Amino acid sequence: IEERHQAILDILAEKGSKVLLIDGDLRLPSVAKKLDIENNVGLTELLIGKGASISQFKSDISENLYIMPSGQIPPNPSELLGSKRMKSVLEELKEFFDYIVIDEVQFMDKEVLEVCDFYANKGVRVICAGLDKDFRGEPFGIMPEILAMAEKVTKLDAICSVCGGIATRTQRIIDGKPAYYD
Repeated sequence: IEERHQAILDILAEKGSKVLLIDGDLRLPSVAKKLDIENNVGLTELLIGKGASISQFKSDISENLYIMPSGQIPPNPSELLGSKRMKSVLEELKEFFDYIVIDEVQFMDKEVLEVCDFYANKGVRVICAGLDKDFRGEPFGIMPEILAMAEKVTKLDAICSVCGGIATRTQRIIDGKPAYYD
């Protein structure tokens, strides 16, 4: 488990808090693999209406932890993550959870900012995890806006899945080869 995933799970120390961890990377999902859980049903299935329900995501790790893996990799991840359905799913979840943790939030559309703000104003603690720099070392996706609206920012190191060292950026791959800064 990476440091950022462990930090998320440590939230469970608060007695009685219900926590949902969402894998927001529908391109290269990582949460299921890192936590050694099935990834057959997840966020993708919930977004496309394939009958996924919150009860399916109950974790064996803790009574109050639910883990929503990415599910099957869709042909249109950006469209799904930026869809109105994504926003409505996140809004529906506030009824069930004290904490909503979105991993790999850098891949989501700007609409998630409204949802995060909405939850925060309703007393739900929203935790967004993701890389703040892309493969060029430039701000990644919506992360500048997430950081600007955050009440608290904690920067943790990610671990490179290839070498095991500290990862500060992504590595963009095109046709199986590393992309260069153009």
